[in-house]
Amino acid sequence: MLRRLVVLLALAVLAAGCGGSSSATGEQLAADGEKIMAWKDWVAPKITARADADQPCDGGSKRVFAATTGIAYAEADPDNRLDSLQTLVSDRFTEVGYTPATAADQADRTDSRTLTWTKEGLTFTAVLTPGAGDEVAVQVKGETACG
Repeated sequence: MLRRLVVLLALAVLAAGCGGSSSATGEQLAADGEKIMAWKDWVAPKITARADADQPCDGGSKRVFAATTGIAYAEADPDNRLDSLQTLVSDRFTEVGYTPATAADQADRTDSRTLTWTKEGLTFTAVLTPGAGDEVAVQVKGETACG
């Protein structure tokens, strides 16, 4: 009987460690997201998901942080404006400890730019999309790994 109880307890501990996103990882994602969104150059930042609840993913769960904002940058050439903003936004993520996941794409695209950074199992993506005037809309999404 005691042996059976020990086996069941061990299985329960293993099950608790698998199949769910660690709340500590989710808390780190949320804290990093809030630091990123506290940048003084953002225009009207709004956090839309705080990474405070597990969300289902392929066979497990993950935490998600999401926000929308804008950034203004006066530059007549749309490509140069996105190039400059890409560098500024990337610097912001680097300040919070993230490294670029892929090489920066500064191709002559003027419709949008997608940037991705990682840190210890966390991934952030930012999509920069030009709007009216000097403002560029920014969508930020962070995720823990699916676990």
